Amino acid sequence: MSGNNPHIVPLVSSNNFIEWHRAFTRRAKDKDVWDLLTEKYKPVLIKPDPRDQKYLVTFFTRFQLDNFVYEEGQKKIKAARALIKSAVSPVIIWFIPDEDDPVGAYKFLQERYKPSDTTGRQILLSQLEDTTLNKFKFSVPTYVDKVFEIRHDLVEVKKVLSDDEVARYLLGGLPNSYSNFKKEYSLIMAGRGTPDGHDLQFLTDTLIKEGSRRESVAKAKKAKGKGQPAR
Repeated sequence: MSGNNPHIVPLVSSNNFIEWHRAFTRRAKDKDVWDLLTEKYKPVLIKPDPRDQKYLVTFFTRFQLDNFVYEEGQKKIKAARALIKSAVSPVIIWFIPDEDDPVGAYKFLQERYKPSDTTGRQILLSQLEDTTLNKFKFSVPTYVDKVFEIRHDLVEVKKVLSDDEVARYLLGGLPNSYSNFKKEYSLIMAGRGTPDGHDLQFLTDTLIKEGSRRESVAKAKKAKGKGQPAR
């Protein structure tokens, strides 16, 4: 009944609801079904009948329009239904009261699996503590994006991280091989007269540049070992 959506890690419990919901929302908007799921768009559920008296004097023009609106709504319902089925685990699908009703199914998922703000903050802050550059195979852009994603998710559970706090998390997740980078960054901040402060934009820019530099060096060494010019 369920196939994994390549763009969404399936919902399995309250523990991954926040991250899941971020990806699900993005995908639902891409599929043009977000307004349907949030009930901002109301589809026509009854198929128009061309034999209806109101269509007899309009030469089917009104019927064609009404039928088009109905068919468009059915397409959205079908797409939303497929999205939900592909975005949750097979176990969760069995708990959905009416899986053919995507609006009701989405409401059910929110009511049953969305954590409280307090629990959500605990989950996300724990994720932030565990987010390190090593876990992303030393891809600095991916690491930085993940930290900022969690920061954004925290806003949804009424927790706002300052730029200084985000900077401390970014620096704290760097491995020992970045110790010189951190020292140089601290010296720059001290030179600006803010030894205990941070410049998040400057930090992310220089960190990404440093990651790119290291990747280039690693590629050059690898190419040199194979006797080939680095690309």
